[in-house]
Amino acid sequence: MTTVEMPVELQKIMNQIWDEIVGREPNYRYFEDADKNMYCWTTEKDGSGNYYCWTYKAYGKCSRSGKPQRWKMVDKVRFAKRNKAKTRALARYEKNA
Repeated sequence: MTTVEMPVELQKIMNQIWDEIVGREPNYRYFEDADKNMYCWTTEKDGSGNYYCWTYKAYGKCSRSGKPQRWKMVDKVRFAKRNKAKTRALARYEKNA
C-alpha cells in the first residue's frame, strides 16, 4: 500500500471538516499538587458553549510514591465563563495542596 502526500492547505481543510463532524476535545490546563493530583479547567468552549473544571485523582500502583500511572476523574462542573472554571480549579488546588 502506498501513501500519498497531501498539500498542507488540503490537510487543514480536511482537519476542519473532521472537527466539525466528529468534534474535538477543548484545550485545557491544570494545576498539579505534590501528590500528582490534577485540578483542570478548559481554555476553550466545548460544542455546547460551556467551560469545565474537573479533578483527576491519582490512584493505584505507585500513586503514593509520586509516580502515578493512573488517574480517575472525581468530579466535573460546567461554567458559562472560563474565568469561573479557572477560579474553581485554583480554589480546589489551594484547598488540597
